Amino acid sequence: MTNDCEYWLDTDKMFQKSNCTGSVVAVHSVWTEIQCLDNCLRHPLCDKYIFNGQGNQTCQLLSTVVTAGMANLPNTTGACAPHDITVSRPVSVSTSKGS
Repeated sequence: MTNDCEYWLDTDKMFQKSNCTGSVVAVHSVWTEIQCLDNCLRHPLCDKYIFNGQGNQTCQLLSTVVTAGMANLPNTTGACAPHDITVSRPVSVSTSKGS
């Protein structure tokens, strides 16, 4: 049996950067890249982020998936993380039954 916490010890996969282009869905001022990742995980449209940690610590939340209503959002290109948001985003399973 594998310990689920073992994956989190290897954060290199989580913060591996790759070039991407996406629509900016939100911009936050943050202290750390962990906060940037947390903001992305909480935003329903975010699947990538760009963290700028040189002095101003800004976090741009991006959507790289084209969906309706995003045509008016500004696009940006840069070194994005995480490589795969599905690795860090928990799967929500509904167990409630309708009446």
